[in-house]
Amino acid sequence: MKMKKQITFFLCCIAFVLSGLAQTTVHNFSEKSTEFANFEKFIINNNPAKEIFASYQQHTSLSPMPISTKLQYGDDWWEPDTIYFYSIFGDKARYIFSYENGKSILFQLEKFNQWENYMMITYTYNTQGNMNECIIRDWKSNQWVNSGRHSCTYDVQNKLTEILVQNWQSNKWTNSNREIYTYNTKDNLTEWITQDWESGKWVNFFKGFRTYDTLNNVVETLFQIWQSSQWVNIDKFSNTYDIQNRMIVSLAQRWQSGQWVNSWKDSTTYNEQNNMVELLTQSWASVQWVNSRKNSYIYNAQNNMVEDLYQYWSSEEWANYWRFEYEYDENNNSNFGLFQLWQNSTWVDSDTRPEYLALFSLNYNNKQSECGNYFHGHSSEISSYIYSRCCHKVTVSYIKTGSTGIKESYGTENPVKLYPNPVSNILYIETNNTNTVAEVKIYSTQGVLLIDTKGKQVDVSSLSSGIYIARIDGVHRKFIKQ
Repeated sequence: MKMKKQITFFLCCIAFVLSGLAQTTVHNFSEKSTEFANFEKFIINNNPAKEIFASYQQHTSLSPMPISTKLQYGDDWWEPDTIYFYSIFGDKARYIFSYENGKSILFQLEKFNQWENYMMITYTYNTQGNMNECIIRDWKSNQWVNSGRHSCTYDVQNKLTEILVQNWQSNKWTNSNREIYTYNTKDNLTEWITQDWESGKWVNFFKGFRTYDTLNNVVETLFQIWQSSQWVNIDKFSNTYDIQNRMIVSLAQRWQSGQWVNSWKDSTTYNEQNNMVELLTQSWASVQWVNSRKNSYIYNAQNNMVEDLYQYWSSEEWANYWRFEYEYDENNNSNFGLFQLWQNSTWVDSDTRPEYLALFSLNYNNKQSECGNYFHGHSSEISSYIYSRCCHKVTVSYIKTGSTGIKESYGTENPVKLYPNPVSNILYIETNNTNTVAEVKIYSTQGVLLIDTKGKQVDVSSLSSGIYIARIDGVHRKFIKQ
């Protein structure tokens, strides 16, 4: 039972993706939507397609399919350092981030008071900071084993034109699917196609279209699926904006019997600071709109959202269901998120159900970046557990990438390697310069010098379990003491 609970907790938390990371297109429909995702994938934050995909997925039961983001650096730019997930059942999980030569994310589970590796995601970038490749590896038999990869292609204007997704099978990369993007003269995404690799060739699967007004607002998004050698309509989203170009209504329609039929609509209300304060969702019932659910948002003096309250329409009134609460550090980065359910007329800490994870988000860099939670499906043997256990609390620490000495050139070979990582006793150091004794300084994440020595190996057994920064001949590397 303990192992099943930990696996379930992992599956819920593994979909937590950080800013700079967001959802992309849905790949699997109908029977494909129940397949277990072999690996995590991430999408570029600046990719104009992301809102389409996120909007579509929000109102379907399909598993999302994410990829990676554009790497950003700057003196005032923050990135997540470590994210911890907590379950009310006592389970813990964490993401540990490194920004050497791009970005890497290590996912671990706590078992018997020890952190164990589970998955590693590494990104490489081109000279413009756009992701070239993302590789996902699983920890098996005390070593990292390839699991999945996607590669991005760009045009001369640095617009994303193709994402190729591959799986590791029989010791080689094999095609799975790809997405192809088309833009208009204003660099707005106008069309994207998803294709599957079947019997040695690409087969159409899914298509989306976007149209814009003169102010580049998206006014319509159309989704189609490939059936019987032709494109067939599925869903359509139509958006209305106010004079301040804020979206106030989003109408969803479904293609039925050769015509568009109303499905639901979202109506949004803003305050004087342009913060969204209410999102009302109504469903179409025969001939009229009826209330379905409502989100109400509360902000602090710095315009940071501190509460997201979800209510549903019951017996002609709004009834509480759940809420998220958020806290922020002195830099206005959200460092704490809590999920609660309304039970017996009071708010009670509770683990989220996976379908709520997409709503659990934390903002940083003054709302320019966002952490998002997305559940990516599950295997059948643990399906009975997935809806009863998940994380209820998330904490995030950040690192200021522009001033911590971790910024390096894109695409260069790592001149310093540390192993094993995580480490228990002896940390070994490998550098390109084999004739020079390395100067090694070990710091806490707060910048406190803990060890100052020379050599190609360091005894770190005296350090407490946690995350540390090693400075080797002026190069910074992060490692984990377990």
